[in-house]
Amino acid sequence: GEDKMHAVPFYALSPTVDYWATLICLAFLVVTVANCLWRARAMQSPLPIIILLGSIGTIALEPMVDVLGSLVFPNEGVRIGINLMGRPMPIYISLIWIFYWAGGVLFVTEMILKGVTLNRWMITGLVFVILAVLIETIPIHYGMWTYYNVQPLRFGGFPLFWGFVNTSAVMGTAAAIVLLDRLLGNPASQRDPVG
Repeated sequence: GEDKMHAVPFYALSPTVDYWATLICLAFLVVTVANCLWRARAMQSPLPIIILLGSIGTIALEPMVDVLGSLVFPNEGVRIGINLMGRPMPIYISLIWIFYWAGGVLFVTEMILKGVTLNRWMITGLVFVILAVLIETIPIHYGMWTYYNVQPLRFGGFPLFWGFVNTSAVMGTAAAIVLLDRLLGNPASQRDPVG
């Protein structure tokens, strides 16, 4: 029984789901790139472009997150986009990491630059947790990924604690970016962030 509990599931995804997931994620990526370029121009700062470029590298985190978080992707029926540390990942996963990080981090970064109260910070965090939970249930429903092992407090197959982990990662990264920008003496906050 215990060996089966820790076994990594092996399953296939419908090629139709893979096709639409890839297409939808590609559309989100195009919108994210356009938004980052537009925000860079409006802010008169390279910060949104730096965030976008930095988000590309976050895909390297996926294999570690998968192992630690007991998450797996379909083994068949998907087009593989990248294979890191012996863990093949569908194309749509590579795209998700870019627009998820660039979009979320840029949003929170701009919120900090405009001036944020503790109340607004907490409300934003709560909204991000709720969105993370709701958004994750859609891909899980269609089998784009699945969580295994014993992970209590699930909603639609999604372990709820990951909503807090994802939110902390995005908001913490944004706070670190603003702090680093200020420490480097090139604060984007000296410009008009509203544009």
